[in-house]
Amino acid sequence: MRTTLTIDQDVMLAARDFAIAERRTIGEVISGWARTGLTSRRSVPASPDDDWLIANGLALLPRRDVTVTSADVDRLRDELFV
Repeated sequence: MRTTLTIDQDVMLAARDFAIAERRTIGEVISGWARTGLTSRRSVPASPDDDWLIANGLALLPRRDVTVTSADVDRLRDELFV
């Protein structure tokens, strides 16, 4: 399918370099990246010995039996940035 997209320059350059290295078109590379992003929704351990999880490229805190409130976040922010 042919369409027009506005893509950030850093992404376009990375896709171009990847496409050259893989002997594929830029469209094929970006479609593959998008497809991967759409299908990889699960959380995975950061390492086998770690409680931290990585989900969509972000590190998540380990699960606890405590509810974190906005007041908790504000208190921690105040402690860190005083």
